[in-house]
Amino acid sequence: MPTVSDVMSPYVISTAPSDSVDAARENLVTNGVNCLPVLENKHLMGVVSAWDLNKTVGGDAPVREVMTTKVEKIGPDDTTSEAARRMVDAFVHHLVVIDEKGEVLGVLSSFDLLPELAGLD
Repeated sequence: MPTVSDVMSPYVISTAPSDSVDAARENLVTNGVNCLPVLENKHLMGVVSAWDLNKTVGGDAPVREVMTTKVEKIGPDDTTSEAARRMVDAFVHHLVVIDEKGEVLGVLSSFDLLPELAGLD
């Protein structure tokens, strides 16, 4: 069975809690992603999704005011089946991939899982 590291996006595109909502929104659009880990000094503080940003009126507001602090995480060696189960159980579309030290390695989206789960790989 494939692991999370086999299908995840290996690039950490993130934002800071002090970044503005407009800056985070631009980061999403520029990089073609729907979720950003919120990092402060490499420490995971939360996540912010396109949904979080789109429901926010004030673009000058800091990300910390709209981010989700309860972050669903998974390890790189966990199976894609376990990742899908966690997404369903938590009702989320993204999991932050962390190593045993808690360092953010990337983000796994439900779109990353679809080809494997549909048998298209």
